[in-house]
Amino acid sequence: MKFKPWFAVILTLTLLLEVIGASACTTIYVGGNLTQEGTPFVARTEDYGSDMNKMWFISEAGAYKAGEQWIGCPAYGAFEWTFTHDTYRFTYFTNDIFNGACPECGVENPTHWSYTEFGTNEKGVSVSATETISGNEQVKEIDPNVTEKVDGIVGIEETDIPTILLAEADSARAGVELLADIYDNYGAYYDSGLFICDQNEVWYIENCSGTQYIALKLNDDMIFLEPNLSVIGAIDLDDSDNVIASERLIAVAEEAGTFVGDAAENIIDYRASYANLGTADAPRVGAPRMVDGLNFLNEELNVTEADLAADNSLFTISNLKDGEIVPLYTNISADRTLTKDDVFDYYKLSSIGKPSNQEIEIFQLFRDRPLETATVGWVGVGNMSNNVFIPYYPLLLEDVYEGYQVSTAVVERVPTTQARPEGFCTYATSWRTGETFYVAYPENWRDSYYFAFEGLGGYILYAEQIDGAPVSDEQKRMVLDRLSALQREINAQFEAMSPEDTTEVGMDMAKRAHTLALELIDEITAR
Repeated sequence: MKFKPWFAVILTLTLLLEVIGASACTTIYVGGNLTQEGTPFVARTEDYGSDMNKMWFISEAGAYKAGEQWIGCPAYGAFEWTFTHDTYRFTYFTNDIFNGACPECGVENPTHWSYTEFGTNEKGVSVSATETISGNEQVKEIDPNVTEKVDGIVGIEETDIPTILLAEADSARAGVELLADIYDNYGAYYDSGLFICDQNEVWYIENCSGTQYIALKLNDDMIFLEPNLSVIGAIDLDDSDNVIASERLIAVAEEAGTFVGDAAENIIDYRASYANLGTADAPRVGAPRMVDGLNFLNEELNVTEADLAADNSLFTISNLKDGEIVPLYTNISADRTLTKDDVFDYYKLSSIGKPSNQEIEIFQLFRDRPLETATVGWVGVGNMSNNVFIPYYPLLLEDVYEGYQVSTAVVERVPTTQARPEGFCTYATSWRTGETFYVAYPENWRDSYYFAFEGLGGYILYAEQIDGAPVSDEQKRMVLDRLSALQREINAQFEAMSPEDTTEVGMDMAKRAHTLALELIDEITAR
């Protein structure tokens, strides 16, 4: 029997997801008053799949005209949107269209993109979408996700959110209001937490059901972490300057029998009312990363998963103290004033920097600069455990390094019961069956920025399983030292350059990082 091409793609994706397990995106927000540079940092990795090539492009202004229709990926409902004006120019990451077919739905030569994750548009609006979270069963019975298209209407899913918002919104608040309107009128295909920001405002939004949501305008005096866990706690919805919520947020939770709060005072504990909290025996998947992140920020904390389960206020966002509305806050505190290197190092923690990382864009926001230089995007692609972050001014970016745009074939997974394939390999384990695989890289993997850093981190992690001996501690230190040295050079080069040189200098930085990753792979595999 011959498989159709689209079936082969779906089969490949199924095997890939079966190997990597659940998504594990991880967020950190640091307010400007808590950083040495006095700027907020909005950061999130996309953790969707190991060895799944990610690419970076620019959508030029007017790529879609007013009145033209966008139809999203059929694997996620084929969300339909008619653009209200000629679309803005924006940057975006997307999955590689392997062999000319979408890796999600298998459609050949698709007109939709596959999982656009991060981007900034010409108006200075940046979107990072999304952290996968989940609502509780009782709420879902009352307000299920909108996954079946009826009369052209289906819920919006992560794969389309950045595209629609970046194409349409001229400010962060406009982006929030647009997404809220979409949730109201279309619903959500799945549950998520996401960022919409510009140089003036940073908004964080969570939805745990089909049509109910809450958005918070963050301030410069708070930190929060979000590793696939709902983190919005007790909120007074009357704080209209900083809170945008669906009209029936409390009513739906009451109908579901899960409401925690004070309806008369318009107060809801969103996490307690809406989120799937897991159990003591089966905690939510993000708990270990939350523990590692909290202890990274404050070494004396020594928090455990049991502590988190006993007291969610260790990490949740609230605007209430002693019954009064106060500025949004968490009880998370750092034992130092944080730098961008702290944000980088957070993504190198062992529970966070790993093969499932695909890419990250860390938005650093300057309120006192002109629009063109107010947003700096620090970009990393591939496994973050051994990586560097390349800075760009996205509004001034005219093109990107060619290594970000190399398409490859799908990796080949060979069971370890067979002979190790020739050439470069990493390794994977099926979380369902425990079966182990060699991961043979595609022929042109060295040309791909993603595969260079995915391969570096993956080989260091699994060298013993691949070639019979681990990478030595001395070699691991050598790798980190050389990457750190390059990061310092890049930071200094960026500080010294003229903003209009961001394209040329960015390409040079990326090329140097790409070259170093390949050199390091060659050194640690020459044994």
